[in-house]
Amino acid sequence: MSNLHLVNKDNGGKPGRSFYVALGLCLAAVAVAGWTTYDSMVHYADNTASAAQNAANTVSGVMVSSTSALVPEVPSEAETSSVASEEETVSIVPAEAAVTQLNKPIQGDIITAFSESPVYYESLGDWRAHTGIDIAADEGVSVGAAADGSVSAVEDDPLYGTVVTVSHQGGMTTIYAGLSGASVKQGNQVKAGQELGRLGAVPAEAEEETHLHFEVQKDGTFVDPQTLFS
Repeated sequence: MSNLHLVNKDNGGKPGRSFYVALGLCLAAVAVAGWTTYDSMVHYADNTASAAQNAANTVSGVMVSSTSALVPEVPSEAETSSVASEEETVSIVPAEAAVTQLNKPIQGDIITAFSESPVYYESLGDWRAHTGIDIAADEGVSVGAAADGSVSAVEDDPLYGTVVTVSHQGGMTTIYAGLSGASVKQGNQVKAGQELGRLGAVPAEAEEETHLHFEVQKDGTFVDPQTLFS
């Protein structure tokens, strides 16, 4: 018969040392099993939370660092006001209207009309088209711009004296020949009636009385100035 019993009868029915050893081993086994179960549950919970967070931060297969990347940035009220102010301060400047009518640059009679057919120039001894009109006036009289424009040239010509050319909106150009000198320079902006110079002489037309030789071009073609006077 075995000598190992949970209760030692020879000890008056009280538990022996073997009982306590067995009980201690059982308690240790229960503690180890409990800790192992707790540790597994903690790791499982952590892994589950991490996987859920990664899934929440992934959009269409692209990982984002935070939800702020998914929300479009809304400009602040100050930035919106600044943009609105800039838009309000932008003004549209209307283009200048094309010049279609001209003022007479000097008062006087037209002594030679516009002619595309050749006319005889006594001073030159030849025939040529008269591409402008001649307006008689006293020497030294002020010659004004026929319309608003920009001075594109100021020249001294041996046949036509001082010549001022003014460019206007709409492809029109006016030419003032026979001045004694210019009151403007190339690049100056002029208003209708503003003085361009004083009347002098036209050497090529010296046989005539003192006059202004006035020409008009429209898109590079000479036209009769009288058809444009207002």
